[in-house]
Parts: sequence; C-alpha cells; structure tokens
Amino acid sequence: MSLLLFEEMKSYVGFTDEDADRLQSLGERVTGELEGIVREFYDRIDDTPAARAVVQAHSSRKKLERTLVQWMREFFTPPYDLAYYERRARIGHVHVRIGLPPHFVFTAMNVLRLGLLKFTESHEHPPVHKLMDIELAIINQVYWEAISDNMRRVERMA
Repeated sequence: MSLLLFEEMKSYVGFTDEDADRLQSLGERVTGELEGIVREFYDRIDDTPAARAVVQAHSSRKKLERTLVQWMREFFTPPYDLAYYERRARIGHVHVRIGLPPHFVFTAMNVLRLGLLKFTESHEHPPVHKLMDIELAIINQVYWEAISDNMRRVERMA
C-alpha cells in the first residue's frame, strides 16, 4: 500500500487535520471508557460461536482485549500517516492469517463504532465515522490483497 492510496482514502471521506485534532481531543475524554467498549466487543464475539471459535483458537481473550484497547488508543492518536496505515494493515494481516472471515471484521467495527458514539456529542460523530470508514477500507484492502495473492498462486499451480 502506498502513501498515495492512503491519502486518497482520507481525501475521499474528507478526513482533515481538523478531524485529526477533534479525534485527539475526543480520545482524551473517552480513554477511561475503552476497556468497557472492548469488553462489550468481546462479549459479542463470545455470543457468536463461529467468531468465538476463530478467536479462541489463536489467543487468549485478555491478551486480545489489551491489544484492542491499544488499537483504540491509536485511533485517537495522530498523525494519520503511512506509519499509522502500516500498523493498521498489520492487524488486518493477522485477521487474514488466522482465518477470521471478513464479515466478522466489518460487523465488529460497527460494535466499536457504536460503543464510541455513546461517549461523543453529535458534532463529534463525523470524524469518528470518517476514520472508522478509513479503517474498514484498510482492512478491505488487506483482504483484497490476500485474495489476489491466493488467486495468483492457484493460477501458477494450474
């Protein structure tokens, strides 16, 4: 993934430096709520047998909770640059490697989004939505690259 593509994602949703500043300010206020949002997130996974099976096969819930809290802290931490993208893409690669179906990833982002919105004012929603959509675009790109790589491997073997 190039910086150009990441910048294109941000441009497409209209993510600005002002949005980054607003997210950073919001992050300072919601930091104390992140563990609760993450617990709710993993409770939802525990209630979904297929997702629970994939997640439990690869790590402990406590470790995953710590990782997701860190992911959410970084969500509110500029700069939103190529290094940010690369950290987010690495997480997507883990999802691909462990075989987490993309529909769980996409619907899980909704759980996180709704959890965050409980602690925001309506005027703060646009930056949250914009960056969540960028996060989904990054994950989608990672899955797309994995599918493309698999197709090329199959074609070479054939």
